[in-house]
Amino acid sequence: MEIRKKEVKSILTKSPVHNGYTANPYAGCAHNCLYCYAKYLPEWTGHEGGRWGEYVDVKYWKPLTEKQKKGLHGKSIFIASATDPYQDIEAKFGRTHALLKELRGTGAEILIVTKSCNVVWDAPLLKELNATVAMSINTLNDSFRRDIDNGHSIEKRLAAMEMLHDYGVLTTCFISPVVPGITNAPEIIKRVTGISDEVYLEHLVLQNPYKGSVLYYVKTKYPDLYPYYDRLFNKGELEEWWKWDDYMEEWCKENGYEYSYKHFPKEHREKPVVTNFRGHKGR
Repeated sequence: MEIRKKEVKSILTKSPVHNGYTANPYAGCAHNCLYCYAKYLPEWTGHEGGRWGEYVDVKYWKPLTEKQKKGLHGKSIFIASATDPYQDIEAKFGRTHALLKELRGTGAEILIVTKSCNVVWDAPLLKELNATVAMSINTLNDSFRRDIDNGHSIEKRLAAMEMLHDYGVLTTCFISPVVPGITNAPEIIKRVTGISDEVYLEHLVLQNPYKGSVLYYVKTKYPDLYPYYDRLFNKGELEEWWKWDDYMEEWCKENGYEYSYKHFPKEHREKPVVTNFRGHKGR
């Protein structure tokens, strides 16, 4: 793994999709997820010859000014959109921890997405900030998980979610991406009931340069599913997604879960709300 330090002008980037910012304390990610949309970034980060998953840049930035901090009140900050903020190098460099300390008192709405149990290191700070932690879990099968990412085991992720939830931190189970025919969303929902305040569903989206890798994986490991993937991702027959959305909505209704298209929770819940991010788009 190539690791280098990098000075950046700002840690915050205006988000084109919501009223707020994204923040990536690192560039590059050791988790090297098969489906990661950030795989195009090497050419942007000066790693044109490098392969995603084989380098991480550790970012250092000028501290936020008081004026900048005041401007963050009520704004959302997504940590992180193109890396895992708690990959194992956080233990040495602590850049995510440093960012969270800077955000104290800003009144920003903080969302952290991770595949790492290391997030528990910052439990007191996360509770103080009223942050939401979304643990990325799209399978309970750790064999499949090892095929698609180098993050921590599913059991470690679940244990971290439970610890944070019991500590009073808002938690989300981020079922993203939903891998067609492989991800068993109802099974995951039942498993995280009582330790997660929301379950967030997001369909698999395949774009270059990782589309070919995912389709090749399915064709070799799950050949019976390949015609299904061909219809979805090569022929664009998205009706299959809408059928799945209808199934999930009905399953939630039958099992006592609220099914919505809202945003992340602001309170603990006995049963998580199931939120479908891309549900019924295009209808």
